[in-house]
Amino acid sequence: MFVHLNKKISIPNCSQVRCIAWSWQHEFIACGGEAGMLKVIKLENVNQASKNFQVNQTLESHKANVESVCWNEKFQKLTSSDANGTIIVWMFYKGMWYEEMVNNRQKSLVTGMAWTRDGNKICIVYEDGAIITGSVDGSRLWGKELKNTSLNQVEWSPDGKIILIGTKDMEIHIFDHGGDLLRKMSFKPVAKAEKLIAIKWCSHSLIIAFDNGLIQLMRNESDDDARMIDCEMRITSIEWNCTGDLFVVTGNGGSRNFLKIFNRQGELLTVTKVPGNEIHDCSWEKNSRKLVLAVDSFMYFANLKCQTSWCFLSNAISFVRDVFDDDDDEIFEKKKYLTFWELKTNKRYERLVKNFVQMASCHHYCLITQNIANDSDAVGVRSASLIIEIDDQNHDRITCVTASEKFLIVGFAEHSATINQYMLPNVTLINKISIDGIVNPLRMALNRNSTKLALTDRNGKFYLYDFEANNEQTWADGNWIEMTGKLNDVWDFRWSTDHNDLLVLMEKNKLIVINLHKAVKILDPIITDGYLCSFQRLSMQTLLLDQLIADIGNERTNRQLDINDYMENVACQYVNDIRDFINEKNSVTDAINYAIRMPELTELWHILGEECLKNLDIETAYLTMIKTRDYKGLQFIKRLNRLKDSNLKQAEVCAYQNQLEQAESTYLESDRPDLALYLNKLSGNFERVRTLLESKNLAEYHADNHDWQEAIRYYEKVNAYDRLAECYMFEEKYDALVTLVDKVDDEKVLVEMAMFLESLSFCKDSVRAYIKAGQFEMATNACVKLSEWKMATELADQYRTKNIDILLEKYVGHLEADHKYVEMIQVYRKANKIEKAVAIIMKLIDETKKEQDASLLKKLYLLIGIIHEKNSVNSGNKHETLDELLSERNEILANEHQSMVIVTDPWKGAEAYHFYMLTQRNLYRRRYQQAMNCALHLQDYEEYLTVEQIYSLLALAAYANKCYDICSKAFIKLESIENEQSTWNSWINDLFNVGDGQTRMDEEKRRTTRRKRYEQMAIKIFQKHSPDDEIRHDNNVACKFCRQSIPEYSAICPKCQTRFHACVASGKSIIVDKGKNWTCKRCRHHAIEEEIVSFKNCPLCHVKI
Repeated sequence: MFVHLNKKISIPNCSQVRCIAWSWQHEFIACGGEAGMLKVIKLENVNQASKNFQVNQTLESHKANVESVCWNEKFQKLTSSDANGTIIVWMFYKGMWYEEMVNNRQKSLVTGMAWTRDGNKICIVYEDGAIITGSVDGSRLWGKELKNTSLNQVEWSPDGKIILIGTKDMEIHIFDHGGDLLRKMSFKPVAKAEKLIAIKWCSHSLIIAFDNGLIQLMRNESDDDARMIDCEMRITSIEWNCTGDLFVVTGNGGSRNFLKIFNRQGELLTVTKVPGNEIHDCSWEKNSRKLVLAVDSFMYFANLKCQTSWCFLSNAISFVRDVFDDDDDEIFEKKKYLTFWELKTNKRYERLVKNFVQMASCHHYCLITQNIANDSDAVGVRSASLIIEIDDQNHDRITCVTASEKFLIVGFAEHSATINQYMLPNVTLINKISIDGIVNPLRMALNRNSTKLALTDRNGKFYLYDFEANNEQTWADGNWIEMTGKLNDVWDFRWSTDHNDLLVLMEKNKLIVINLHKAVKILDPIITDGYLCSFQRLSMQTLLLDQLIADIGNERTNRQLDINDYMENVACQYVNDIRDFINEKNSVTDAINYAIRMPELTELWHILGEECLKNLDIETAYLTMIKTRDYKGLQFIKRLNRLKDSNLKQAEVCAYQNQLEQAESTYLESDRPDLALYLNKLSGNFERVRTLLESKNLAEYHADNHDWQEAIRYYEKVNAYDRLAECYMFEEKYDALVTLVDKVDDEKVLVEMAMFLESLSFCKDSVRAYIKAGQFEMATNACVKLSEWKMATELADQYRTKNIDILLEKYVGHLEADHKYVEMIQVYRKANKIEKAVAIIMKLIDETKKEQDASLLKKLYLLIGIIHEKNSVNSGNKHETLDELLSERNEILANEHQSMVIVTDPWKGAEAYHFYMLTQRNLYRRRYQQAMNCALHLQDYEEYLTVEQIYSLLALAAYANKCYDICSKAFIKLESIENEQSTWNSWINDLFNVGDGQTRMDEEKRRTTRRKRYEQMAIKIFQKHSPDDEIRHDNNVACKFCRQSIPEYSAICPKCQTRFHACVASGKSIIVDKGKNWTCKRCRHHAIEEEIVSFKNCPLCHVKI
């Protein structure tokens, strides 16, 4: 890990900054200091060295020194306290910070404040021993006062269930969240410590820091095996990062301020010196890539370059990123994901890698090392291995290695103070290089021809070693190269892949190129935050890896990441000078002289030739190619001279210099798409080739040549639906043509498609096309032509075409020929021809009565009622339509009296057959009284049911219910019916001379037989049971009109002749009005509430209840 300071912000009036806090979630920075100074700032771009503020507000409510600030991340609140004991909670509203709550307990100094992780509670401790816990809304939860105890620290456990409170006597008390003291924490004795500096608890690690530089690292409050760390300085502050895998310690040793970063295991990662007199506080940025420090009257920003494992391959980027799972909001589980990202295709591949150790790359190969238990955990493919034993007497650990085709270089820790040089391939030790003064070599690299070695130590100092410094013939001798300037903060470097003496390194956020030819030349630095990928042809390629990893892990980033957005090509000073001579100063001569003065940099001639080609200075470019012996370039110049169009020349130059997008654009502007297509084919950009092939011009070309298959292929690519329709018709692709109806918008094309589909008898699709084109009359005519009468009538009704009546009659005639009466009814209903629909229903009723299908008859009468109800709602006159119907359809209705009944009550026919079936249903279910009650109501429906049907059912129900008086009356009716019917039929036959004598005799004989059977049945019943017997005594109820006591099954009151409604659910008479009767919202029939409760639909009209 490498840390460097890159930004400094001064506080107005030179106020000393005593506390600082960086909001992880909202990126605000709060700092407090002397004389009540409290500022909240937010930088415009944290990732750059900009000093511009997005928010810069001074909060002016404190009167004394601000001693502490802390953030409530979840609710976006800031809490601050001063030396007078005043606590203020600030809220952010409409871009400004305002006071929300103030606590003016000025009895003592506030020595500690801490919010829970969920932001719902805060605990505050005072120097006089007072403890106050409150909620986020400002209410006080509990408070305590510890007698004779001075407090100075407080911290919540990650789950918010435990509070640790430190005292000035260096004791730590453990309280639960309700304020009850659990115990005192036991920890190792600390010698020479005078003050408890901090208690910091993050996920699964707890830190206790003392002023003498000792830190106790624990797993939890009960850890008996804590680790003690000596920071070797006086500690002023300590802080965990957001994920809990790093913590920073600030302090001073002697006359210097230091910043030290440790990992979760307590291992020291880096030490950085901080300028200034005293460092007071520090805080982390969310992504753990930056720190803010409170030093004197300044805020320092430090950049962290973590030891991110990554590699640059020839065509991809590979790196390992850490992912922290915090689903339970208490424990962060760290996982490593290996990512391969292809540069050309922008495709990304990720997988979880366990027990990762290190990775390295060469060209397009990547090596990953893991600690694995079995081969199934491995990432790649294991190949043959070679173990090299290093003979080292001091048994120091190896800190770094590097290798080339000639040498293997091994660096050891500080005790050996040597670097071993081995000859390959035999791994023979040929030289030991002394490294006195170098603290633990951290990284090494050999140049292209293995003559120079570059290395950095743990402190970031940079060194160069020349193997040929003393003797060019003896490889074992060499010497360290003296640097003209000190490079003390180097964290990365790369040798040029095409030059032996060029080197680029990263010092802090500066990219520096060094030329070692004859003497050390350090070029002007270039500011960048990238990681070095490669150095060739005097240009550096860098990767903004920190930003890339942050964007991958940032949930707010919804856009598709492009790896090329994070790659930067940086030209060194030599290249920029050449370009300035040619482009800015317009002096090719000066550029040539500049290249002549540096014969060791042959690439300058290539760059000079490229710049001349861009400006179409072909003569100069030709000379540079002769100088560099570029045979391929010379052939290109010859081909370029054969072109006359300057635009085409410019496009060819761009293509030659691999600027393919600009070359393609120039070709297309010059109306040469064929050359643009050929260019992309040569470059292998087949996605772009396909895009160019999908252009409409190619499709038009094939269509003009009647190559319909090819034309279809190209038209489909560009979604030219209008032209596709023509091609589909020529190719007879009917299914594809149907799919185009919803896609084509041109009315003319739609009509052509509709006529074509009509000729194929595709009625439905043809109608869709006509309708979309607005040709409703043509759509209707197409339906008639194809005998789709139903669709034709629907269209005529929907779009109000002129010939609706004619079409309707044709369609009905078509249905009547096929005996589709139900369809005829539906057609007339949709056409609002109610009278004709009811006439057909009555005709169906007459035919159905012959079959004696009671269920169907009920449905048909019910349909009349529904039609009547809907028509009455639409017309506003309840009986007008049906009156017209009966006046026009007398020839269809068989019974004039029945017609008048239907006009009076259209639901009565449905009622008759409903109660008829309900009576039989009750008999089968042995509900005899309900059956008899329902049969009594059937006496009102002699217009729809025969007298024999009514009274035979009533006699049966009365007999089953043991009501013999009613049973007797029913039999009397049945016996008299036969005599009346016989007399009536005889009179009719004589009047109209219908039938012969034998037929009349047979009918008379059958009637006589039926009457004798009724008589025999009556005699058999009433010999055993007298009609006056009252075997069963039913409950009587009072008539609600005359108060006469009558049986509860009565259908009519014998005194006031009131007819009672029948319950459509059970058939019972509704005599007593209990205020609980139910009425159907459609047919207006009634039911007893207790009987209808189990129904979901009306028993009569079946409307949903």
